[in-house]
Amino acid sequence: MTKVLFSVPIKDHQLMEFKNKFPQVEFIVDKDDSDESLLDLADIWVTYGFQMKKGRIERTKNLKWIMTYGAGVDKLPAEEIINKDILVTNVSGIHRHAMAEQVFAYMLAHARKSSEFNRQQIQGEWDRDIKPLSLYGKTIGIIGVGAIGQEIARKAKAFDMTVLGVRRSGKNVEFVDEMYSMEGLSKLLEKSDYIVMILPLTSETRYILDRAAFEKMKEGSYFVNIARGEVVDTEALLWALKEKKISGAGLDVFEEEPLPKDHPLRYMDNVIITPHIAGIFPGYLSRANKIFLHNLDAYLNNNGEMINIVNMEMGY
Repeated sequence: MTKVLFSVPIKDHQLMEFKNKFPQVEFIVDKDDSDESLLDLADIWVTYGFQMKKGRIERTKNLKWIMTYGAGVDKLPAEEIINKDILVTNVSGIHRHAMAEQVFAYMLAHARKSSEFNRQQIQGEWDRDIKPLSLYGKTIGIIGVGAIGQEIARKAKAFDMTVLGVRRSGKNVEFVDEMYSMEGLSKLLEKSDYIVMILPLTSETRYILDRAAFEKMKEGSYFVNIARGEVVDTEALLWALKEKKISGAGLDVFEEEPLPKDHPLRYMDNVIITPHIAGIFPGYLSRANKIFLHNLDAYLNNNGEMINIVNMEMGY
């Protein structure tokens, strides 16, 4: 009998849906992933894939497939997975609306001076000399135009923005006015008023935004990172913020998480910090379950093709 281990907080009624649809499968639930021995029993592991201990996959006996309920796979032990020829799938795409909204939350807060006006409200002031900006007519550069990047581009058009994009293939997509391959990243940095980082973390993208990249950015541009902290050189980002090379940043991800209480980014007036929540939205687990239901049906019953298969060699 195929055994599926859930290390995600699946609800009872959701588990019952799986059991009714797949009576030939034994479902094991360990919501907080506290019993490592259960993984030895599993053929399929459903997990968020965060902070996985080295050697854990290597020691498994039956594991054939990891279904991660996140999009990034950079926390998974790629070498162990590749060596054991384990299939990996994710839920890439379900976050696109929420993450695009988060990007515009940062950008609108910056443009419309929300922090300044909030301070006024708290202090009982009324100062109309603070002049809000507008996204209208500005240029947004999206670094990594996948499902999330395309949704950001679509929403940017509602604000009458010019959209630039970077993707590996350089192939254009709808809502992007100019698309570059990775070799054209410098052009995007030089032209963009708002720069949004949404590349996956791989060996090629680690610290892709270094001091040289920030030096190329348009004076006074605004930077958003909803990808991974490690795609940005934090010291270079701090330099750009302190020297006013960029006007500010909206940051959801960091090299070190949780971000230390004494980290200098916490004390910068031109930075908005959120605790890696850009992809969270009501009904997240239900949306992730739909992808797993589809893939489990395809895997067990040859009913259609599996979706969201990850190439662990590439890292996405």
